[in-house]
Amino acid sequence: MKPVEAISSLSFSIFRKSTSLLTDMIESAFGISALTDIAEFLGSFKDFATAFKERSEKILRVLQDPGLTSFTIVSSAQRLAIEEALYIAEKLEKLKLSLGFTVVNRVATAPGPGGLQELADEHKRLEIERQLVELDLDLDSLIQVSQMMNAMAKHDRNNIATFQERLPDKNAPLVWVPFFPKEICDLEGLMLIGRELYGS
Repeated sequence: MKPVEAISSLSFSIFRKSTSLLTDMIESAFGISALTDIAEFLGSFKDFATAFKERSEKILRVLQDPGLTSFTIVSSAQRLAIEEALYIAEKLEKLKLSLGFTVVNRVATAPGPGGLQELADEHKRLEIERQLVELDLDLDSLIQVSQMMNAMAKHDRNNIATFQERLPDKNAPLVWVPFFPKEICDLEGLMLIGRELYGS
């Protein structure tokens, strides 16, 4: 090898090592490699954010399509519960979400037809008194319970009427389920509720 070529090769080798050392120092000082990684991460996150936005918009379209999605609000006939249900109904209206049904649960009902009127019949009165004795109850207690049930039923009916009047969606059906004497916790109970909501 000629002396000039040897000197040139040596100079290039020194230059390359110096440059590599310099770039390593710059990367260490300014974190260029880390910045590159961050830039790549943010770029991939941008793609993810775009995909997430598209998916969210698709889900919202499904939720806002009344042919695909509707919501059912379940409340009791108590005033506080009705206020909470109305708040939810207003939110659904604002979000353009369809309200399918409104169900008022555990509604107090008045005694059936006849009720205390049967006490006017002497024979029926005696039979009722006999049954009450077997239950360790008296006629006055029965009358008080009946009056209390009538008052509760009237209270619940008034609250339901107010609820229906204030519902934003006037076309949403409102149904109510009576207060059953026992807790609904089995298939038989669910079938009973089904008959109340949808008929036999």
